[in-house]
Amino acid sequence: MNPVLPSVHGSCPQRVRVRESVATVHVMVCGEVDLCTAPALEDVLEGHLGRGQQVIVDLSQVAFADGSALRVLLRACRRDPDLQLFAPSRSVRRLLRLAGVSLPHYAAEVFGHPGAH
Repeated sequence: MNPVLPSVHGSCPQRVRVRESVATVHVMVCGEVDLCTAPALEDVLEGHLGRGQQVIVDLSQVAFADGSALRVLLRACRRDPDLQLFAPSRSVRRLLRLAGVSLPHYAAEVFGHPGAH
């Protein structure tokens, strides 16, 4: 298992935590995902996609997301069609709705409450 990984890109901190087991990688994102912070999330996802593990991205604690976040999530979904988005926050759901994106990757039932793992 990996410890909390504070990812920093430029001068914009973003909290991205990764919990890993043999079969699953849980990527928990907190705070804002925007032009400044999206590259850090993308780096974390790129480092875990394609390794044979189920990747679940917990978006329940995302306070703000813009088009940069959308680009990162869509690119990750294209790279790994089995990637799942867990409990997208209101901000993320609004972004997906405004962009006309319907993703079948919601995984609210996969592991229950985000703090339970």
